[in-house]
Parts: sequence; C-alpha cells; structure tokens
Amino acid sequence: MKRTITASALALTFLAGSALAQVATTTTTTRTVELSPEQRTVVQQYVVKDTHPSIAVQGFDVRAGAVLPPNVAFYEVPNVERYRYTYVNNHRVLVDPSTRAVVEVIE
Repeated sequence: MKRTITASALALTFLAGSALAQVATTTTTTRTVELSPEQRTVVQQYVVKDTHPSIAVQGFDVRAGAVLPPNVAFYEVPNVERYRYTYVNNHRVLVDPSTRAVVEVIE
C-alpha cells in the first residue's frame, strides 16, 4: 500500500512539473525537438520567409529521421542554436546539424 501511494505521489509530482514547463516538445519517430513557444514562433515565421531555393534531392523521402546528403546546405534561425533549417524537395525542414537528420518537417 505504501509503495502505491509513493508511486502515485511521484507520478503526480512529475506530471505537475511537466505541466509547468515552458518548453514545447515534438516527438518524432526518432528524435525529440525541444523548442520554447517563442523559438517555435521564430522558426515558423523565419523559415516561411525563406528566400533560399529548394534543393532537389532525387529519391529523398522528406520525413523526420531522414538523413540529408552532404550537398544540402543548412541555414541558421535566429535565437535557435541547436537546429538549422533547409528547403529540400519543396519542403522546409528543421535539421540537427550534428547528424544531418531531419527532426521536423515544417508545415
């Protein structure tokens, strides 16, 4: 009985702490993207105004987890240090530059 109460209290504490967090998390099949609401807004607004041409990569499936080839350039987003973006096959994507993996397709 005591274990059940302790486990329940721990779960409630964890859930309450999570609810107070100010970071939006998007989980893909392979990665977790953590951006504050302000960063997510910056990414959306900045990337939509993108003037870079779309890079055509034949046979590349634009999806989270896909690794971009070396010929695809990445671009910085203001106030977002961990990720970069690019425009590939007419899709804007957020990329982890350390792995070259797409972490999110930006709609």
